[in-house]
Amino acid sequence: WVVLASEPLCLCGVDVAAPQERRDQANRRSDIFRDLETQLTPAEWAFVRQEGQRPSVGSDDDPAYEAFQRHWSCKEAFIKARGDGLGFEP
Repeated sequence: WVVLASEPLCLCGVDVAAPQERRDQANRRSDIFRDLETQLTPAEWAFVRQEGQRPSVGSDDDPAYEAFQRHWSCKEAFIKARGDGLGFEP
């Protein structure tokens, strides 16, 4: 995958996630609520859990994981734009 982003007036950050059908099923099925609990705010986790109650569309569909991935990708893109990396205090 290649991404090119340029913006002369604003910070620009990008995070790319593999399409659902290309993801390693073993990694996808980890307990995101336990393993990554400090990575989202309580409000973000509430949204992820709410999405997890939504019926799955297909056999590989995981609404909670997809909601988590959307939040995670946004955070990754933001910190990449700032140049901080994952080490900064929230």
